[in-house]
Amino acid sequence: MSDTISFTQITGTGATITHPTFVDGGTSAPVTITPNIGTKVTNLTDTWTFAYANAAVVPPGTYGGVNANNSRVTYTVTMP
Repeated sequence: MSDTISFTQITGTGATITHPTFVDGGTSAPVTITPNIGTKVTNLTDTWTFAYANAAVVPPGTYGGVNANNSRVTYTVTMP
């Protein structure tokens, strides 16, 4: 039994924008969003919902936290 929960056990879903797949200790593959107004403008809004897959049995405890236990997720959006 491990005292960690893999980021692969956390899922993110949205109605409009696909959530990147979480990975442990690395960077997820980028998600490409197609412009939806003309050819150069993207005007999208979404709310992501996160869930624990619950596929692993872990001991009781406190997992994660901002700047603790490797649990910070940072999102970056770029335009070409």
